[in-house]
Amino acid sequence: MTDKTRAQLIENLAASQQEVSRLLASTAAIQDWQREPAEWSFRYLAAHLAAVERERNLPRIRAIASGQQPHFHVYTESAVGFAHLDLNESLAAWKETRGDLLDFVAGLPDDAETRTGIHPAVGEITLLDALEELHEQDLGHARHIRQLIEDYLEDSN
Repeated sequence: MTDKTRAQLIENLAASQQEVSRLLASTAAIQDWQREPAEWSFRYLAAHLAAVERERNLPRIRAIASGQQPHFHVYTESAVGFAHLDLNESLAAWKETRGDLLDFVAGLPDDAETRTGIHPAVGEITLLDALEELHEQDLGHARHIRQLIEDYLEDSN
């Protein structure tokens, strides 16, 4: 369980989204670079973030807040259709949906913080736990993107 407040989590999620977006935006000129053919390009990573926020994160947060203790399924995506999506457009879509998520959470009554859902990997999670999980995912994405940028710089020398 997280020990952070809703306000702290909202602030953390806004900041981590901005940091990941900043990192990815810096790769716009090389958005199709891949470390190897089996890995996603920066374009695909940005499209993935937008899709996950729209198709999984926001619906899960809304479902938990509903008070109906929803059971979630493992989320998978194939990345089909990402090739035509521009990195900057995907980042704009992610920013918009993250803003919708944070506005929704900010407007919830206090008792929503203890409402729960059932996560496929960890079991019962509160709304605040779900927000903390999203923040941890953002931090992981930031680490991964920093490493990819370093790899690109090393490869281009």
